[in-house]
Amino acid sequence: MKYLILPGFSEKNKQWAHELRDGLESHEINSAVIEWEHWRSKEESDFDFKREGEKVIKEIDNSEVGIIAKSVGSILTTRLLKSIPQRIIKIVLMGIPLNSLTEADRENFSVLKNFPAENILVFQNSQDPYGSFKEVRKFIEEINKKIKVVVLLREDHKYFVNQTLLDFLKEEQILFSCSFISFPCRKNFF
Repeated sequence: MKYLILPGFSEKNKQWAHELRDGLESHEINSAVIEWEHWRSKEESDFDFKREGEKVIKEIDNSEVGIIAKSVGSILTTRLLKSIPQRIIKIVLMGIPLNSLTEADRENFSVLKNFPAENILVFQNSQDPYGSFKEVRKFIEEINKKIKVVVLLREDHKYFVNQTLLDFLKEEQILFSCSFISFPCRKNFF
């Protein structure tokens, strides 16, 4: 299975995403980085969830993928899951930017309750400035208590390849297929 890496917003996440991809590939995990349009244009206002989501959907095509998302990438992941649930098999969320979520973003995360908890893994740093582990764990538990939230003992918004991530991604058994679960699938993104 291929994993798409949906990075955080700032351009420094470009290097992070490529390093993550390289680290995963060194462990024989196939992955690709989605680069945000505003990184090329140098205009933050060029970030558009709809356009970026359409780019991800095009990359997915008709295949099934896993998603590894950091920060703003986690917001886009929840929107994608509403739009194309049949294509997403596993989800890793890193550094959910809880303190920056709008009410609509928070509501979008509720789509995770319809996704098999065993196919979701959340990493949150203990003192992430965008939301501490305790805050994010409480938020996720309100959605689905069975989703695993892993604490990393850091005080920043940086996330790296670790053994828990590798074990989750390499897990051979696919525990989910959309054909067994009824999701309202939309034709248009968002």
